[in-house]
Amino acid sequence: MYRFLVVLVLCGTVFAAGSSSSPASETIGPYTIESAPMSAQVIALGGSLWGWINVTNAYVSVNDAFTGFSILDDGYANPTGVTIEMTFAPGTVINTTGTDLVVFDGRLSVNSYAISTDYDNFATELALPDTVFTDTGVDRDYYYQHSPDPNATYHADIMAAAVDLSSLGIPDGTQVLKVRVRSTSSEVDLIGVGSLHVVPEPFTVAGLVGLGAIVTVLRRRRK
Repeated sequence: MYRFLVVLVLCGTVFAAGSSSSPASETIGPYTIESAPMSAQVIALGGSLWGWINVTNAYVSVNDAFTGFSILDDGYANPTGVTIEMTFAPGTVINTTGTDLVVFDGRLSVNSYAISTDYDNFATELALPDTVFTDTGVDRDYYYQHSPDPNATYHADIMAAAVDLSSLGIPDGTQVLKVRVRSTSSEVDLIGVGSLHVVPEPFTVAGLVGLGAIVTVLRRRRK
């Protein structure tokens, strides 16, 4: 009976590992974004011109604009003192060597930001002035919620700022779950934030190794 149960569990685990599809990713200029936020919300907001920008002429919520792929399809523009909080899946934002996060901006104006994390309850901010953003070589045309002409589009160069979590005092190997982006200029055009780290697979070879230990225990119990 134990042998039957072990074979059944093992087969189920192998099937789950084999059938689990790789998470979506998106290459934007020199960056391959492996993980996008799961949810997003406004923490602080000011300004009547705050509104969605979208490659299609349709309303998009803050949550939809800053979660999932494609990161570049939509965003929000023209806030005054806005703060957006984005929540990532566990294990997808970890301080490793080099760049961990990338902030994307539509260069429709000169835009500056500050970024913080839940590691220290958002106490430490890293300034991202317009001068640290570099052109990814990718362009988009966006509709804007408050445009005088509802059928007009605005051409934007997609800019990117690389973020090393060490710059926020986060120790190596430490993960964060929440990231806040705050506008520090009046006409920012925030497109999104992405992580360079892959979403952990729920069933991996390491899991199978652990299952091997379970098999050994069951065999001993049977003896």
